[in-house]
Amino acid sequence: MERFNLLVNNFESLNKELKIVSTQLKKESKEFYNTIVESFTDYVAVVQDGKFVFINSKGLNLLRCKSSADIIGKNILETIHTDYQNIVIDRLAKTSVLPIIPVHLKNVRFDRTFFDTESHLVPFIYNKKPATLIISRDITPDLEYNTALQFEERLRTDILNSFKEVIAFYSINHNIIWLNDAGKE
Repeated sequence: MERFNLLVNNFESLNKELKIVSTQLKKESKEFYNTIVESFTDYVAVVQDGKFVFINSKGLNLLRCKSSADIIGKNILETIHTDYQNIVIDRLAKTSVLPIIPVHLKNVRFDRTFFDTESHLVPFIYNKKPATLIISRDITPDLEYNTALQFEERLRTDILNSFKEVIAFYSINHNIIWLNDAGKE
């Protein structure tokens, strides 16, 4: 009987140690993942039942929130331009059955300005409930750069088309790549 009591006591003390180690690992793991998410260069948010339950500091900066208290509990549609809300509604409703492909969204900041994102909406479990993880990359600078390039291209084309002389661009194989309007006539 003495050996049995010794085993029971050893088991109880090992069980207590295991619980302490388990609690510590969970805490360290949570801190580790929080550090990763906070240092992430993209906007990361968690949405449950259409409302924000988490957002990292990059998301707070992009939305121009003063703190997470400004956004936690708010409906995600409040941060999405009306022309793009149906995409979000559809994605949130069908996230688990749709392939995880990025979508272009126009977002509304708290100061009512806009920014564009390429966003991934991924289903997962957060605090033991279904949720959607949103990872968004700010593509506003890329879109502005592309718009500027298109404007410059149109300007160059207009200038070259204003000449009465024929202007042509040829490939290495001597095929015509482009002609101005005078050349087309």
